[in-house]
Amino acid sequence: MYIRVLQPDDTEIYWQLRLKATKENPESFSSSFEELVDTPNLVIQDRLKSSDSQFVMGAFADSGELIGILGFQQELSKKFRHKGVLSGMYVDQGSQGQGVGRQLLSRMIEHIETETEIEQLNLAVAEHNKSAKRLYETFGFTTYGLEINAMKLDEHTFVNGEYMAKQLGRRCVLS
Repeated sequence: MYIRVLQPDDTEIYWQLRLKATKENPESFSSSFEELVDTPNLVIQDRLKSSDSQFVMGAFADSGELIGILGFQQELSKKFRHKGVLSGMYVDQGSQGQGVGRQLLSRMIEHIETETEIEQLNLAVAEHNKSAKRLYETFGFTTYGLEINAMKLDEHTFVNGEYMAKQLGRRCVLS
């Protein structure tokens, strides 16, 4: 397996996996399959134009198949630029339980620590997704909030969102 930052040339394989993720696990993603399916190719390519402030990492099987994805975006506002958000973590079902998510998250954090000035990483995870929460906790993420009914899947189904953060660098906290 190898992990690298995805580029616009990866648009097709990235988008196939992203759509699969939202279709198979609608309770884990804020965007729905129905919302994403008609996204223009140029919008997807723009998402894959990597910079220090935005990129997507991909995990590839030895065969070259994209089996995992994880996105990063730095906050834009001056007072919030020290923070970044991880989103869209997904490992293909056939590759789950093999350490792909762990390696992808590890490589992402390593890249952020060496290539950016980010001091804090934030993410949101569905409250019921215990395995994802355990993975994030092993990397030092801690829960700082819970949003009841964060997502509405249908008329009677809601998903609570848990918000987690990890401190990366030095910081001075004013009380």
